[in-house]
Amino acid sequence: MIKSAHFSTHIEGNPLILDEVRDLFDGKDVYARPRDKQEVINYKKVLEFVDKEHDINIEIIEEINMLNLNLLNIKR
Repeated sequence: MIKSAHFSTHIEGNPLILDEVRDLFDGKDVYARPRDKQEVINYKKVLEFVDKEHDINIEIIEEINMLNLNLLNIKR
């Protein structure tokens, strides 16, 4: 899950390295832009959400979309 979060956010331009993503997953703070940290935290939330859902349906997709919209509302 950590590698997935790292590589998926990194491909979108997030500069955090794998160890920093691991630290965020462990609840530690890292020295980085709040927006970059929040992107990883939100990605983790989506992965955890999808992991516990067995049946993906339109309601689940809409809820994931809302999580993504919350990510876009981060102050840049």
